[in-house]
Amino acid sequence: YELTMKLKNLLLCLLCTVNFVTTYAQDRANSWSFSVLTDDIQLKKTQHKSKSENFLNIGGLGFGFVNGLNAPQDMNVSMGASMEIFFNLFSCGRKYKHGRHKLGIGMGFNWKNYRMTGYTRFVKDGAGISLSPYPDNANIDFSRLKIFSITFPLEYKYKFHKDFAISAAAILNWNAYGSLKTKYELDNRKIEECSEQIKHCPVSIDLRMGLHWKSLGAYVKYSPCNVLHCEYGPQFNGLSAGVMIGL
Repeated sequence: YELTMKLKNLLLCLLCTVNFVTTYAQDRANSWSFSVLTDDIQLKKTQHKSKSENFLNIGGLGFGFVNGLNAPQDMNVSMGASMEIFFNLFSCGRKYKHGRHKLGIGMGFNWKNYRMTGYTRFVKDGAGISLSPYPDNANIDFSRLKIFSITFPLEYKYKFHKDFAISAAAILNWNAYGSLKTKYELDNRKIEECSEQIKHCPVSIDLRMGLHWKSLGAYVKYSPCNVLHCEYGPQFNGLSAGVMIGL
């Protein structure tokens, strides 16, 4: 009889523990919202919507055109031919006032191509980069500088209408890779000059403003930091504008 009572008490304790853990997990899950590329895809219960909740968004794309600001006169970057692509792996944070205010941090990738189509090209000169004219009688294609970055955006978004919002973001860039490529034709020969391991700035910051309609958006981004290391190449900043999906 004593052994039976001990087993009953142990079983009762186990049932109480399982019930407590299950209730706590459900309460925590209800305080999170999840979306993939668009806020319209909700994977949480919608019966009860609290004033504030956590969120986790997966994905998000951006595409735009890039221009070089404060560049030397010979460095004529064509914004129509210079492109930027970025991709967000995830962003997480918290929504306030029924989602009207949203503050989050995330991680992603960014590619920027500064492309010149004029009479000047990027040339790797020892450890540095210089601007040099093409050979005489060359049939010019392009000369471009590419920077690949791992990004960590900190963004605030304000929803002023059911479908419309504005956002401001400060983006920390770890510029992990940079390269040069120049293509032209000379004496009926196609020439391609490629250089890697250039002296770009390893860390930089971008400032981005956005206007959003549902899952679509338009943005303007300014890069106040120099793209190249001050001792190893021409000094210039970046300005880009384009569209976003799911950001």
